[in-house]
Amino acid sequence: MLSIHNVHKSFGDHNVLNGVSLSVKKGEIFGLLGPNGSGKTTLLNLLMEDLPYESGTIMMLDESDHSNLTIKEKIGMVPDSDERIEDLTGLELLQFIRSVRGLPKQETNRQINEWLKLFDIWEDRHRLLQHYSHGMMKKIQIIAGLLHKPEFLIIDEPTNGLDPDMINMVRHLLKTLQSRGITILLTTHYLHFAETVCDRVCFIRQGEIIQHETKVGDLLKRTHASHLNEAYTVVTDFGEERMKIDAIMEDW
Repeated sequence: MLSIHNVHKSFGDHNVLNGVSLSVKKGEIFGLLGPNGSGKTTLLNLLMEDLPYESGTIMMLDESDHSNLTIKEKIGMVPDSDERIEDLTGLELLQFIRSVRGLPKQETNRQINEWLKLFDIWEDRHRLLQHYSHGMMKKIQIIAGLLHKPEFLIIDEPTNGLDPDMINMVRHLLKTLQSRGITILLTTHYLHFAETVCDRVCFIRQGEIIQHETKVGDLLKRTHASHLNEAYTVVTDFGEERMKIDAIMEDW
């Protein structure tokens, strides 16, 4: 479904992605994991052709031209952004997306109503988006990314702004989508969530892949870790950073 090879991206003199390579297999949930500023969102923007890149290759659904409308119709994108059309309501935005995509009006509107109720924002459907919290916008973005029933779902930080009940809902949703044959690429810094939903993961830090894609169980076994958070500290040598904290607070 996705093959990225030796991709480089910079902003001025700052290298954001430095030779990134990874692949996502059809039907799996793949986690791109790393801290804020590691290059996760930039890479997703490259996939959607929102940004150009200097070198390397990206193939999605066996195509290098992601601007091809046939390809775009098969991809759902859920950003982690507070950008919004402020003079639209949540319901109006979803109906606008339905119209732009040329989806059947009656059936899609019925589905929109069901999604709004499921995500507990039915009562807020007529509120302007400018009054939506980040979590409410995340729910709207997830619905928008699913309306056209994509084959490949790309979702940036799926748990940001959500409460524990809704995080569990999203976890169940992603596993249900996978059972329907949908391929999912997600980014997150919430490692427990990734451990419970992802088949394979890779770690990215400062624009470089420091742990290439591997099955979660294999990674835990190789690092002698009991959970993904512990594996991450091994792979990233976080123990050294922790020692710096101990030194700073030695006199407390």
